[in-house]
Amino acid sequence: MVGLPNLSGADTGANILTPVFQVRVGAAGTDKLSDDIAKLVTRLEYDSADGMADAAKLDILNPDFAIADLRIFQPGNEIAIAFGYGTDIQHVGRVMIRRVRYNFPQDGSPAFTVEGYTRDSLMMDDSPEKGADRIFANEKLSGVVRKVAGRGKYGFSLDVDDTPDTAGERAQIGGISDYQVVKGCANLSGFFFWVDGDADGTWRLHFKSPAKVFDSAQQPDLIFNYNQGDDGILLSFQPEVLIQGAKTKLKVIFKDPQTSKIIEEDIDEGTEADDVLAVPSQTEKVEEEHKAGTSIKIVAKDFSFEIESKKRFKTAAEAKQWAAQWFRRHREGFITGKGVLMGTASLRARQIHTLKGLSKTLDGKWYFSRVRHIFSNTDGYRTEFDARKQDSVE
Repeated sequence: MVGLPNLSGADTGANILTPVFQVRVGAAGTDKLSDDIAKLVTRLEYDSADGMADAAKLDILNPDFAIADLRIFQPGNEIAIAFGYGTDIQHVGRVMIRRVRYNFPQDGSPAFTVEGYTRDSLMMDDSPEKGADRIFANEKLSGVVRKVAGRGKYGFSLDVDDTPDTAGERAQIGGISDYQVVKGCANLSGFFFWVDGDADGTWRLHFKSPAKVFDSAQQPDLIFNYNQGDDGILLSFQPEVLIQGAKTKLKVIFKDPQTSKIIEEDIDEGTEADDVLAVPSQTEKVEEEHKAGTSIKIVAKDFSFEIESKKRFKTAAEAKQWAAQWFRRHREGFITGKGVLMGTASLRARQIHTLKGLSKTLDGKWYFSRVRHIFSNTDGYRTEFDARKQDSVE
């Protein structure tokens, strides 16, 4: 049995090893919920993932049919979430409530689920109505991001690194959301894009170069041991090595040199025999065409890789073929995995950490692409993650 969830942040008398969580409501996180409501929370999740808006979910019992009607749970309100042990609680994230789902079962207590997302989810619903607002004259990709994300309706504080591309005239196609524009700029530049909210209610949009994201000064680089007694924070781990010959769903993303549009194409990967690089005559032809170069992003399942091709592609079909060939040649080195840790509040997506006690092949640094903090009244506090081994693709 886990300790009593503490929504107010006050010390309930639990020892320092008792897992607790904290939820504060309101734009500045000043409103506190009573412990009576805290006792009715059966599950709390906070999910951060590379390339997606962060999400949170609270499952709450509603025995007297009145709790769900409280104004604090109304869509549009904000909640800040923290996890920890005893009185050592760390802010994990902030979301804006988007919907409330109700459940009135035949047996058992009525309940409801509160779902929320970070404010970049608002960008998915919006695009400028005026054509003039969709034109960006003499701007780099980073300049486009600043103008789109800087629109006052989002309320972001901007943390945007300059991109190395050449400034030019760019346009947001009608019907394309602001989120798609910023995400497209991230795909083209190889930068990382995400939004987070502080405990005090400040929202920041980050558009960062990989060098800044992976700066050792910004990375906690925690060590998680498996099967090490009291030091074994890594509870379970399921690695997956992408085996040569197995089929994988791929997506290739690149910039069309003729239209300057962002092209996203799905690839249904065939078998190894389909690789034209295995045929000498075709191999020579392909290698001769490698000249000016194109930046390619390959997406496989939950993971993506930035590849600099020496080939300038004339069509989307050429880019798809090259991406499929590259993936087949390198896939035996791709190692991904899913794991469960004892609850660790400092974990976020886009971090690099060390796993130990697994094997010579699996021990080492892993890039955490997705992190889910989960607190339940049955399992206590756990952190789940998806990751890719850092040295598995060079």
